[in-house]
Amino acid sequence: IASCQTNVATILKAPPAKRLKSESSTTTITGSHRAIATAIATAIATPSKAIARSAFRKKHLPKGCQMANKWAREFIPTAIRCVGDLSEVWTLSDDILCPILQSAWDAVYKDKIPHTVTADGPVIALTLQRLSEWRNSISNVALVVLANFMISQEDLNTDQDRQDFASGLLERLCFLFGDISEDGEMSRPFQSDLLVQVLVQHKCATSGAVNMPGTNNTLPGHSKGALALVTAAACIFFLLIQLTHPVF
Repeated sequence: IASCQTNVATILKAPPAKRLKSESSTTTITGSHRAIATAIATAIATPSKAIARSAFRKKHLPKGCQMANKWAREFIPTAIRCVGDLSEVWTLSDDILCPILQSAWDAVYKDKIPHTVTADGPVIALTLQRLSEWRNSISNVALVVLANFMISQEDLNTDQDRQDFASGLLERLCFLFGDISEDGEMSRPFQSDLLVQVLVQHKCATSGAVNMPGTNNTLPGHSKGALALVTAAACIFFLLIQLTHPVF
């Protein structure tokens, strides 16, 4: 009987208690979680660094807008023509340029590539670069055309002759008119051969532009903004001749 009781007692013996996790293990897990949470909070709180306008490249443009060369072949000429139709083409504020570029974007890409033009985005940054090139190209062409015009005047032999000739052209801005009668009556303003030759550059720059409501679609290349650029270049050119002694 004693033997049986012993066996039963041995069989009914309680299992050993489980070992509790050490305090150091719990601390490690808690510290790891805290580090992850801190990293996530820091990433959320840290704002993304804005890209300077001069740092934007074509790779930053909205995806797909350069397919079939549509950006350079249609969007840029459309933007240049819209800006060339403005009275002010030298200083363009963001609140004026952004709506213009948005209209140009919608006209070129329609609903295929939706995009909102913003003042800190790549579209306005890269367009401003091309607008600067457009203004410079008109000035360079004007310089060549006007210099050739002065060289072609066979009766201008001295510096004084050239200065007097420039002064005569600046008087009443007669170089802007297409026709000047013998009695000095001027007609066809902004249609002189000099201006037309320079405006060919503007027409080339806007070739491929998409027609938009409110733009000068009937006379491309004769926008008032482009005319202002050409007129300013011509005035400065003749003023320099009048005040200095250039060599041709």
